[in-house]
Amino acid sequence: MISASRYRRTFRRTGIGIAATASAAFLWAGCTPAQPAIINYAGHFRANPTARIHPTGIVLHWWGGTSGGRGINALVDTLNRAGGSVQLGTLQDGRTYQLTDRFDVFAQQAACANVSTIGNEIEGGGNGTSSDMINDARQFNAVVDSTAYLMRKYNIPLNGPIYGDRNLVIGVHSHKEVDAKCPRGNGKIDVDDAYMNKVRAALRARGF
Repeated sequence: MISASRYRRTFRRTGIGIAATASAAFLWAGCTPAQPAIINYAGHFRANPTARIHPTGIVLHWWGGTSGGRGINALVDTLNRAGGSVQLGTLQDGRTYQLTDRFDVFAQQAACANVSTIGNEIEGGGNGTSSDMINDARQFNAVVDSTAYLMRKYNIPLNGPIYGDRNLVIGVHSHKEVDAKCPRGNGKIDVDDAYMNKVRAALRARGF
């Protein structure tokens, strides 16, 4: 049994709230899972949604093209122009931003998945694939940390089915995987299979 005093010592006060110094997989029975260092976005996000959802899945995206490698404001500007939204964004340097007021809100991030999932946009370097992301340890670990935290917080399994015709996604998936099962899909390729396989392997190593 881990003592309460030892549990408290695993945390430190930061400028953005309580950040876990231990792994996101470290839990004390009966307590809320420790939240990794996630920054509340301070800019103007016009597409910030308010409708609540019951999350059963997590969808990983990447953004690149002309905006890849330019930071969180480039993602927000793109979403604002398109009328889209997403709950999280993880930069190349490992910083993760919460872009919505809550994690469990409806966001326009992936057709056939919006009503059941939390999305994380991962910043690419703009080369058109996720090959520039898979070996970025800081970013990769941040993605795994936030995914593990959300899985524990909302009891989301690692593996689960995609019911595109029912707008229901269960488990941790790429936008590519969701889009392939969505009648309204438009050929998304992110994130690629190699990246997803590595994420799943890291989550299995944490006990999921």
